[in-house]
Amino acid sequence: MNLKAKNLEAYLIKMGRVAVALSGGLDSCVLLDFAVNVLGSDKCLALTAVSPNMIDSEIRLAEDFCRKLDVCCKKVDCSEVFHQIKKNPPERCYICKKFIFGKLLKIANECGFENKDTAKFCSKCGKPLGMPPKPKNKNNSKIIIAALVIIILILAVSIGYFVLTNNSQGSHVQSASSN
Repeated sequence: MNLKAKNLEAYLIKMGRVAVALSGGLDSCVLLDFAVNVLGSDKCLALTAVSPNMIDSEIRLAEDFCRKLDVCCKKVDCSEVFHQIKKNPPERCYICKKFIFGKLLKIANECGFENKDTAKFCSKCGKPLGMPPKPKNKNNSKIIIAALVIIILILAVSIGYFVLTNNSQGSHVQSASSN
């Protein structure tokens, strides 16, 4: 077993129980299979987000995979996020992931109790329910670009003024020496 696999195994053992966000894709299936091999199927929970933009065949694959591993699979309705991203905003990936993982975290806490979306703490065990961090504001780059443009304009005007004043002083010196 390579070092990364050993580290993952040690981490899973330390956790004792896991919930895997199972999309039905290769990465999440491999992770769930590894977790089941390390912890056993009774210590693993698969959570599959379901929304209008999810492919039905992938959801079925996730469910079939869980049956083969004898893992409890919960489908989590995430259709609300579809309305927030259907206009394709630039931060759509963040919005979608924050919503989906926020919902999954409400379920996948230490005791497995499903909480309300607005809950900050588990209603059953009192543990805090985490949320992914908000990304940095991308509008800062627009402000930086605007500031750079202003600085470049100020430099251009200053250099232009300097060149013009030096040229006019030079022409005064030439006309004085020719007299």
